[in-house]
Amino acid sequence: MLRLCSPQLSIAPTSNLGGTVYDREILRGLAQLGTSIHIPLPQQEAYETVPGWFVYPTGQHLRYTYEYNWLFLPRLLKLWRSGAFDLLRIHSPSLGPLGRFYKRITQRPMVAHYHHLEADKRLQMMLSRWVLGHYDLITTDSEFCVAQLTTTFGVPRQKIVIVYPGVDPKYRPQTRNPALQRQLELTGKTVVLYMGVLAPRKNLRFLLDVFQQSWQQQPDLVLLVTGTGPQAAELRQYAEQLGIDHVVRFTGYIDEAAKVDLYNLADIFVFPSLLEGFGMVVAEAMACGVPVVSSNAASLPEVVGNAGLLASPTDQHEFCQQILRLAGDVHLRQQLGIQGRQRIQEKFSWTNAAQQTLAAYEHVMTP
Repeated sequence: MLRLCSPQLSIAPTSNLGGTVYDREILRGLAQLGTSIHIPLPQQEAYETVPGWFVYPTGQHLRYTYEYNWLFLPRLLKLWRSGAFDLLRIHSPSLGPLGRFYKRITQRPMVAHYHHLEADKRLQMMLSRWVLGHYDLITTDSEFCVAQLTTTFGVPRQKIVIVYPGVDPKYRPQTRNPALQRQLELTGKTVVLYMGVLAPRKNLRFLLDVFQQSWQQQPDLVLLVTGTGPQAAELRQYAEQLGIDHVVRFTGYIDEAAKVDLYNLADIFVFPSLLEGFGMVVAEAMACGVPVVSSNAASLPEVVGNAGLLASPTDQHEFCQQILRLAGDVHLRQQLGIQGRQRIQEKFSWTNAAQQTLAAYEHVMTP
């Protein structure tokens, strides 16, 4: 039986952040396959009780996640000395120094998972350059991420394994929630949905510009923007400047339990992001049978395939035309909704992801 240690910043059951969802579900799947998983976790962070998980509260960081290297390391070494685990898993560049120190001290195998690398985050990039060469194996979300790792950091391709995320079966088509529809004033409207963090790389000022053009040509459109982030106030103000604040609904933060209802309110899901290691919300929308207009950047074409519409995240006219194409064609929406759901069911499963991950880890452990 494989014994794994995976220090985590969060595995909260209510979190809908892509990285947290990925780690939570992979670790759950590995436990179901018989892996013993030891998880140092900052105190006060929420977690589920999962058979096979052993959670160890550690100190809470004061300023930023990089501090966790020094809070996790004593617990990590204590677990190693007790013989609790055989393999260390690092899930974030911010914990990379911890892994490097661990490996230098113990000379034991170490694996990592990387979602994507953001060139504008200089400290993250610097740490990645310092630690990437020390991993025995890196799992990642897509061919796009493989290209980042090999081209930017020179990681040998044979050290990288692609493990596509899965989509929980709860994401499926269902009847619209009439109370939520009334609450958000969506009755009788063609609903365009964005879900995710309100941050610059998600390209949401661009989306508001695109939506203004789309609404001017089809006035029954409403844009539903769900999530929160550093751009929340700025985007609300920008919607007012564009004169579309009466047809843009900002919901603020939503937890994991509310997402299925929100996806099923939508006629069209839009995602103009500039950088994604995978694009979990796109896959979830497709699983709910919602037709997608997505950016053609980064990993998103790998997720969407031919089951949705792609457009340049820098071409407002092209993106607008794809939205209007779907808004004006109910048959196309239905067709792409069916194709999207079928693609997710065939290609993206947490069970498969856990099995592939376990096989990769066992290979690392083979003498």
